[in-house]
Amino acid sequence: MANNSNSNNGHRIRYAVVGLGWIAQETVLPGFAQASNSQLTALVSDDPTKREELGKKYGVKTYSYDQYEECLNSGEVDAVYIAAHPLSWNRQGCPFHS
Repeated sequence: MANNSNSNNGHRIRYAVVGLGWIAQETVLPGFAQASNSQLTALVSDDPTKREELGKKYGVKTYSYDQYEECLNSGEVDAVYIAAHPLSWNRQGCPFHS
């Protein structure tokens, strides 16, 4: 019997990345090119310039923080990677602001 270490049966997990700062740009986003079981499908940020530039670079749909729920309900995202700094979560408009 073959040992199949891929527990998702060939399905690539589709990720949205929230926050497009240094960590996201230098490590998280480029890492998707090396991941055989994951796929970048969406970016979420409050910075329209970063959204536009990085959305074009990676060929994915982008959303503002105000559109976060739309992103989650799009049917194109299985998981969310939160790259936004926790201190930014307290800003008005951040999807994690309470």
